[in-house]
Amino acid sequence: GLTLISGKEVGTLEDNDKILPVAEDYLIQVTNCMEEEAISANDGWGCIRFLASEKFDIIAGTTTPLELECTMANAGLMVLFDESFTNKFPVHAATTQDTRSLVFKSDNPGKVAYYNLSQSQGTVPLRLTGGSAGKWEDRIDKTENITITKGKITKLHVSFSENGGDLNVDINTDTGMEEDING
Repeated sequence: GLTLISGKEVGTLEDNDKILPVAEDYLIQVTNCMEEEAISANDGWGCIRFLASEKFDIIAGTTTPLELECTMANAGLMVLFDESFTNKFPVHAATTQDTRSLVFKSDNPGKVAYYNLSQSQGTVPLRLTGGSAGKWEDRIDKTENITITKGKITKLHVSFSENGGDLNVDINTDTGMEEDING
């Protein structure tokens, strides 16, 4: 919502609230949701949060036009399982190991977990598990810290390859796989 005065949303302003005294350093902030909702909506997966703010002055006898461009204020993480991985590990998951325990699987492709970051980048501990029925040697259990960036959805690509009997699981967060929401 658009907040102008003392945390009131524009739709709830009274006529008296819409008249602002001449002053400097007013701050207008526009957002589609608050920080808490950005990580708690959608059963705890969160939602994308857009935000814009600008300081302005009110000068007697003038109109002060404002134009704000909202940008993504949080970060997202998406996990994509390659067919090479799902074929080798039919039972698999990637689970966040932070304050929320969100489980990515092949049956929820495109699911995005959203995070509020105080810095431009942050990390999310992600535990990758997988196995196949009856084959103890075909199991994986590995945790990695995944770097996420404010204003982007990081697409994590999980794939599998064998090299001379060695099990190689690649977790790729190549910057080419980040989607810049802000254009």
